[in-house]
Amino acid sequence: MAEGGARAAPPASRPPARRAPAVAVEESTLEECWGLLCKGRENEPRAKVEQAWFDLLDKTAPGKDSGDFTPADWGLVKAALDDLPF
Repeated sequence: MAEGGARAAPPASRPPARRAPAVAVEESTLEECWGLLCKGRENEPRAKVEQAWFDLLDKTAPGKDSGDFTPADWGLVKAALDDLPF
């Protein structure tokens, strides 16, 4: 078989993937984010507010336990809250 054919040695490593540039995020806390989510929802059932909270956390950091969130993770949650239509 010619050199470089299908049986040639595999490449040593995959070329690095292009990544979007990192965006600076303002840090936040669980308490600040919860307060922002609850603002204006005083008359909604707690179960509905909690479901919105967990949906937001899952959207912001899929698969990550909120107990493991860093201040930067909470900053992402806060940024997502700023984008919500309420």
